[in-house]
Amino acid sequence: MNYSESDLDLDSKEEFKAADIAVFATKGSYLTDIQKIILKGAWLGYTYEEIADKEGYSDNYLKRDVGPRLWKILSDALGEKVSKKNFRTALQRKLEEVKSLPPQERKITETRRDWGEAADVAIFYGRTQEISALEQWIVSDRCRVVTILGRGGIGKTALSVKLAQQVQDKFEYVIWRSLHHAPPIKDTLAELIYFLSQNKETDLPENISLRVLRLLDYLRKHRCLLVLDGFDTILHNNNNKEFHRESEGYLQLIGCIGETLHQSCLLLTSREKPRNLFLEEGEQRIKTLYLGGLNLEEGQQIIKSSQLYGTEASFEKIMKIYGGNPLLLKMVAPIIQDVFDGNVTDFLNSGKTVFSNIKNLFDQDFERLSGMEQDIMYWLAINRKPVSLRELTEDILQEVHPLELAEALESLRQRALIEKYSGLFTQQPAIAEYVTDRFIKQICLELKTQQLVLFRSHALVKAQAKEYIRNAQTRYILQPIINQLFADMGSRKSITNHLNKIIKSLQERSPLQPGYTGGNILNLLGHMQVDLNGYDFSHLNIWQACLDIDLHQVNLASSNIDKSVFLANFGSLLAIEFSSNGQFLTVVDTSGATYIWHVPQMKLQHLSKGCNTWLRVANISPDGQTLVFASDRTVKLGDINTGQCLKSLHGHLNPVCALAVSSDSQVLASASCDGIKLWSADTGESIATLRGGVNQITSLTFSPNGEVLISGSSTGTIELWSVSSQKRLTTLQQHTGKILSMAMSPDGQILASGSSDRTAKLWSVSTGECLKTLQDHTNEVQSVAFSPDGQILASGSSDRTAKLWSVNTGKCLKTLKGHTSQVRAVTFNPDGQTLASSSNDQQIKLWEMSTGQCVRTLNAHQNWAAALAFSPNGLMASGGNDTSIRLWNPQDGENIKILPGHTSRIQSVAFSPDNQTLVSASNDQTLRLWSVSTGECLTTLHGHQDQVRSVAFLPDSLTIVSGSDDCSVKLWDVTTGECLRTMHHPSQVRTIAVSLDGQIIISGSTDRTVRVWHVSTHQCYQALHGHTASIKSVALSPDGQILASGSDDGIVKLWDVKTGQCLQSLLADPSTIWSVVFSPDGQMLATNGDRCSVKLWDVTTGECLQSLQGHKSWVRTIAFSPDGQVASSSQDETIKFWHKTGQCQKTLRTTRPYENMNITDIEGLTNAQKTTLRALGAIELS
Repeated sequence: MNYSESDLDLDSKEEFKAADIAVFATKGSYLTDIQKIILKGAWLGYTYEEIADKEGYSDNYLKRDVGPRLWKILSDALGEKVSKKNFRTALQRKLEEVKSLPPQERKITETRRDWGEAADVAIFYGRTQEISALEQWIVSDRCRVVTILGRGGIGKTALSVKLAQQVQDKFEYVIWRSLHHAPPIKDTLAELIYFLSQNKETDLPENISLRVLRLLDYLRKHRCLLVLDGFDTILHNNNNKEFHRESEGYLQLIGCIGETLHQSCLLLTSREKPRNLFLEEGEQRIKTLYLGGLNLEEGQQIIKSSQLYGTEASFEKIMKIYGGNPLLLKMVAPIIQDVFDGNVTDFLNSGKTVFSNIKNLFDQDFERLSGMEQDIMYWLAINRKPVSLRELTEDILQEVHPLELAEALESLRQRALIEKYSGLFTQQPAIAEYVTDRFIKQICLELKTQQLVLFRSHALVKAQAKEYIRNAQTRYILQPIINQLFADMGSRKSITNHLNKIIKSLQERSPLQPGYTGGNILNLLGHMQVDLNGYDFSHLNIWQACLDIDLHQVNLASSNIDKSVFLANFGSLLAIEFSSNGQFLTVVDTSGATYIWHVPQMKLQHLSKGCNTWLRVANISPDGQTLVFASDRTVKLGDINTGQCLKSLHGHLNPVCALAVSSDSQVLASASCDGIKLWSADTGESIATLRGGVNQITSLTFSPNGEVLISGSSTGTIELWSVSSQKRLTTLQQHTGKILSMAMSPDGQILASGSSDRTAKLWSVSTGECLKTLQDHTNEVQSVAFSPDGQILASGSSDRTAKLWSVNTGKCLKTLKGHTSQVRAVTFNPDGQTLASSSNDQQIKLWEMSTGQCVRTLNAHQNWAAALAFSPNGLMASGGNDTSIRLWNPQDGENIKILPGHTSRIQSVAFSPDNQTLVSASNDQTLRLWSVSTGECLTTLHGHQDQVRSVAFLPDSLTIVSGSDDCSVKLWDVTTGECLRTMHHPSQVRTIAVSLDGQIIISGSTDRTVRVWHVSTHQCYQALHGHTASIKSVALSPDGQILASGSDDGIVKLWDVKTGQCLQSLLADPSTIWSVVFSPDGQMLATNGDRCSVKLWDVTTGECLQSLQGHKSWVRTIAFSPDGQVASSSQDETIKFWHKTGQCQKTLRTTRPYENMNITDIEGLTNAQKTTLRALGAIELS
């Protein structure tokens, strides 16, 4: 049986949709895939036998199991007896019933809700008339924009939540969002679109107007209720240009929603009316409710619930004085209770009852607090989130007994100044805003007078806070203080001089006095982007400081560093895992170095240096004790804590490309072109060799019980092997690209695979059936991992995002955006609350599963040059991890210019033959053209869909050739920036070269081939085979006769360009050949070699003439100057120039972040942190 093309479109039939929605309404879940298959086949009139034959199921299974259950489910959902014979009529009857309802009365059978930070309104007083009016406008009148206006504390937020809860079943989507932290309009629009698209639309335009149009499209298609609470936060600071831009963006959003035809509603709460709504007020679809105070009866409920008593007249008077403001009533109740024993009449008779505004009331309340209570209020405002008793204890400067702190917190809670939820303490937004404003004014006064009290006892920013909290602290505390300092002192120089005086005074009068002063000053200077070169912060306590900035020549000698953040020093990461208790995070980079962080503080606890050789693959054993790694044909086991090599496992004939460790850490698996080997971890002996197809193995993983090994290949096939019998159990085939990552669910029932075909797939291990295909990524899926409960799959991709998927439905739950390069690995904390991701952008990010927000970012610095090139007149360009290009004068080693602009690692640079132009290629998928004389970026070339690996000029200086991981070679017009031609490669292009006559282009690829192209015809006329791994580098001799290629197989091959014959094979390095380059006279070839060396070869004889030693890490790229001098760049972050005698003539290094920073006798850092600081340039003086 074959379905016709029209048959396959049945999923779009309204009857099918009606069935799915009805089932969800009664059962809480949709029809399964197999139930939909039966429904489709039955609709077309097919028998169970025909359906089973088409879909590959047993007819008995469909007839006796799935079919009867389907008709029973439909019977329950449709309210009548349904069978295979009458289901069409029943569905059509249900559809007509739904269609017959008027649009406003049509039942919403499924509502998707996202309540964000909405408050709990289980206890809610009055507002019956207001809710009735609002419901009339929103539900019956279908208003597009409804605004609730009222002063602070009047109850706007609670009313918006209560109303949304009451009308939610009238909408398909309900989303409630707080604007009290003034999120950027781009972020708000992105959140709304992600939610309404069910996380399917993540690649959004940067332009605000285009994002608004995308949102309006969803508001037309679906009945949506959007609630934005605290809109006045966006409007209240129009003196600030940034706030003004954000305000305009939000006003544009409101205007478009109010003016455009759609079926949804935007509900706003605000203290003031958005100005564009004044113009639209007459429009019947735009309404405003002016929310006044509670009436007497409603207010009495609050008064009596606070155990106050009095006459009816006293109740009426207090309601009148405070305008029925619920918040003010709650705040004044403890005063009446404490001072007047709950007697409202006595309180009124005291005469101290009139307050001009809420600030005056807050002032009076605040001044009644003890010093401890005020400290708590300031810290709660600083933290900007609910905090625990323990965290408050750690924040507060003075030593305080937990019981004393708990009593103070209870006192504050009774005064309605703070709230307590689930053991955590926080403030209402209005109170937090007041306390923050008071704190800022007091800090500015103290800085002006140099009488430091709060400035010493409280942190302006908490460096170790969750990232989104720290950003809010910077925006709402640090930046306003800086703004006021500029207003008071006039210039950055005046401010820095003033802060310097405070530092010197502190060092002279009270060195190492406990407090936040040192950290606060550093955070102020750092955020003002002051050049701190030469600053003296010695003999100070530096707490909660953000020190992931340049600190050249800074003196931190004898200082105490606590809870501060520094840069890390890891390179590209190969493995990342949490400890079994979730308290530690272990990562391994390509040098074999192991880093272990204490997760709660993200403090580096341990560092063991690697083996100074480039690792292809690495794996951390499940017990966290052993590192398994390979750089060539040998598998090695190392002790994670000491870095010592424990065992070397020999047996592979080709470089190892994949590793796995069984869950009990007893069995290892390694893969190479010569097959898969199983090893005993205890003895290091080879247990077995598994030989499958001829395809290269690219990924390995064990089942949780260790009984099954799964291998993924370069062609997309997956094979399951029995570990005990070493036999192949089954082969899974559906991917169309190579398998990059695999993971097994905790129960061993489901296999997840990530592929270069941009999908992840879920497979049934028992049947081999592909259960789900996850397709939202726009580039290859590099990593997959299951949550500890097996309900969520995380995936990391080259599209620079990580995604969270429901294993049951296959739907994307969240898209995690923030990395600027491909996400190489993802892993879950065993508590299931946090996901860690690592990327080529030299960042590790920790994500909060509940919100999808990034809570920590570990920034690393390793600025080695991946690209080197000389101009014809001898100028040198380099580019690397810091995303900038540097121009050097090789004669004196001076860094002439720095060219910023790229947003990810520079992979390749090339000068035009006429010396006028430089071109750069980057992982950010772009090429940039630069003026050599001015350093100006002339143009940016867009067109590649993946990172650009290599670039070269044709001899005419008018045409550029580029090669990319998007499997293409492109030709570009330098003058116009136009892409002239795209030549397609079967696999990723890692390197290109151009002949001196401009007639030939050479490309090297991950498919292990070198291809030769005619420039004139754009055709590949020759493919050179012989390498057994990816090609990393190609070069053409000056006369165009010989081609050199370097590969991951450690071999350099010399080829005859005309015949394609391999002339010589040179074993240059056991691991990877990153760079091959001919000397200007064509007599020598330079390559990287083992032991961090550069090797020079005689092209004619193949003899190694010299091995240039001196680098401390492996060499990544080599270039010859026009006069024949060799320059080499290494991951030791240096560029060395070599004389023909083999002597190193000159060493260049870019300035590291902590160059010559004095950390002599520094306290508060672990040995691992000190080692990292030294690697980044810090010094210790004896």
